[in-house]
Amino acid sequence: QAVADTLRDLGLLDRAMAPQEEALAIRRRVLGDEHPDTLVSINDMGTLLDSMGLYDEAMPHYREALETRQRVLGDEHPDALTSINNMGGLLERMGRHEEAMPYFREALETSRRVLGDEHSGTLASINNMGALLLKIGRSEEAMPYFREALETSRRVLGDVHPYTLVSINNMGGLLESMGRFEEAMPYFREGLETRRRVFGDVHPHTLLSISNMGRLLITMGRYEEAMPHLDEDIETSRRILGDEHPHTLVSISNMGGLLESMGRFEEAMPYHHEAIETARRVLGDDHPNTLVSINNMGALLLRMGRSEEALPYLLDALESHRRILGNEHPSTLILITNTGALLRNLGRLEEANRLGAEAVATARRVLPEGHWHTAVFLGQHALTLAAMERFAEAEERYLEAHALFEAALGPDHDRTTANIRSLADLYNSWHAAEPDAGHDAKAAQWRARLPAPANDEADEDR
Repeated sequence: QAVADTLRDLGLLDRAMAPQEEALAIRRRVLGDEHPDTLVSINDMGTLLDSMGLYDEAMPHYREALETRQRVLGDEHPDALTSINNMGGLLERMGRHEEAMPYFREALETSRRVLGDEHSGTLASINNMGALLLKIGRSEEAMPYFREALETSRRVLGDVHPYTLVSINNMGGLLESMGRFEEAMPYFREGLETRRRVFGDVHPHTLLSISNMGRLLITMGRYEEAMPHLDEDIETSRRILGDEHPHTLVSISNMGGLLESMGRFEEAMPYHHEAIETARRVLGDDHPNTLVSINNMGALLLRMGRSEEALPYLLDALESHRRILGNEHPSTLILITNTGALLRNLGRLEEANRLGAEAVATARRVLPEGHWHTAVFLGQHALTLAAMERFAEAEERYLEAHALFEAALGPDHDRTTANIRSLADLYNSWHAAEPDAGHDAKAAQWRARLPAPANDEADEDR
């Protein structure tokens, strides 16, 4: 068992399987199914399969360990609490968030009462609760959990303990989700540098940090800096974890997203194809990662002007998002906006307007104030309003979006400058409808605010 655990902790998952199977078989035969050591091996087999992305195979091992530990050791035994957390974590990774919540809540409440607030098991439970809240779009509620876990882990366990590194990564992810990119960067940088030093370059935890850093750089518009991180992540993930591992699928999607952001649409297409086909086969049609892949494919086809091909992807993804994640989840809001943009391109303006208005209203209600995603939804709704020649309403949306983009991303970010171009285009269209109202002057004023290099060429590319 010790050999299997060591190989798993080193990230050598395939090599860990044979000693793990042998340890479990020997302990079942010699000690019996209910001996504490046998239960450790049952749980560890689940952990190994879980780490390999084989969630359905991990489930019976986690369930057997949990039920037997609760019956033999009692509900408050530390091993039973570990099994409760493991079951919640597996359900979360399977996209079954509502089922995961009671497990995490039970583990946290019992751990605080039995083990105390500073025990490593309690810290794991605090992190798990925050991570689940973040996954279901409840960022503000996740913050106190992540803050407590990080502060306590640094003080009690030290800066390089694996639990502390999880907390550092989680805090970076939370700040990124809230649009606070500059604040997120030092957390992701610390996590990546420390994991390289402690675990090595090919460990799954290190790969997660590499992926996180690359994704943040993409969001910040720093595409050239993101590329080496994504190259390393996808190459190492394929080699170490395999092409069908959930993390590898995320890496594939990230690379497709980066190439798409760089305008290299044809190069992005095979990555999005591979991600969606593999996710459907391995994770199932309703898994959140599969839904993201469907949306990514639809969004790429939309950007390539292939609206008719994009429509079934986006309609399928939107229906599934509403059903599985709910109407207020951030991913659902992105789908609503993308589908509205597609319908606008197809000339179905009333339908597009309803979706655009829904996305904006929901974002105002559920996202943190000043979040840049709200600006995206405002800008997309403004495009629809402009197409309907409702220029004054579109102007109001664009101006609000500009203020949000500039505050959250900076004046030179691609999204900020794209919104300025769209606002200038709006004034030109408005001038065509009302030639004597001075809208052409406003268009010129806004174009003058664009970055100096290659403005005309950028307009043609877009």
